[in-house]
Amino acid sequence: MAGIFRGQGSSIARSLALLPALLFAVLANFAAVAQLSEQPFLVVDPGMHTAAIKDVAVDAAGRLAVTGSDDTTVRVWSLTDGKLLRIIRTPVGPPLGLIYAVAMSPDGFLVAAGGLTVGPPGSIYLFDTRTGKMTARIPDLPAATYSLAFSSDGRYLAAGLGEQGGLRVYDRDRQWSEAFRDTDYGDDIHGATFAVDGRLATTSRDGKVRLYDRGFRLVVPPLRSSREPFRIAFSPDGTVLAVGHVGAMAVDLFDGRSLAPLSPSACCNGT
Repeated sequence: MAGIFRGQGSSIARSLALLPALLFAVLANFAAVAQLSEQPFLVVDPGMHTAAIKDVAVDAAGRLAVTGSDDTTVRVWSLTDGKLLRIIRTPVGPPLGLIYAVAMSPDGFLVAAGGLTVGPPGSIYLFDTRTGKMTARIPDLPAATYSLAFSSDGRYLAAGLGEQGGLRVYDRDRQWSEAFRDTDYGDDIHGATFAVDGRLATTSRDGKVRLYDRGFRLVVPPLRSSREPFRIAFSPDGTVLAVGHVGAMAVDLFDGRSLAPLSPSACCNGT
C-alpha cells in the first residue's frame, strides 16, 4: 500500500512539473490568436447568418435593416425586397468578435455595432452603411456591449454595457466622445431607446427601468419591476414605453414621461 501511494506521489509530482510548460503553451496560443485576429483571412460566406441573431435595427424610413450575430458579422438588408446589401466584419479572434448589439442612424447612413469585441478593453464600431467602411471606433469599454440606440436626430449614441459597466452616451458632434455616464447599475443593460424629443429609457437585469430627460437626468427614481426587464421601446410619439421581460410572454406598458403603469386598453385608446 505504501508503495502504491509513493507511486501516485511520483506521478503527481511529474504532472505538477509540467504545469509551467502547459501554461506557457496556452499563453503563447492566445498571443498567436490575438496576432492573427489583426490579419485578414479567407472566409466562405453562405449569404446568411450562421449563428444566432442577437439584435436588429432599422432606419427611420423603414427602408433598411441591420442585424448582428454570434457569427461575428453585421449585415445590412433591404426591407423592400429582403435582399442582403452588405456584409460588415469587425475585428475577430476566438472567442471575441461576437456581435450582441446593433443600431442604425435614423437617416440610414451609419451603423453602430458592439458586443464581445476584441479586447479587453472592448470597442464599439461605426460603419458607413453604403460602403461598409469603418468611420469611427469608440474604445476602452470596460465590458461587453449589450444594447445600442441612436437618438432621433442621430447625434447621440447610447450604449448599455454588461456587468456594472453601466450606461454611456456618445456625441457625434464631438467626434463620438463621451457625453454622459451612469454607472449606478447592478447588472447588464439589455435595452435602450430614445424618444423623438430626446428622452432616453433603459432596462437592466438589475430589475429596474430608468427614464432620463433630454439632458440625461433621471426623470423619476428607477422603477423596480416585478419581473426581469429585457427589451424596451418608445411609441412613435414618445408617450408610451413598452417593456418586454425575460421568460414572460407579456409586455408591460408605462407612461413615457412618468413611468406610471398603463393598461393595454389605455395604451391602445390613447395612442
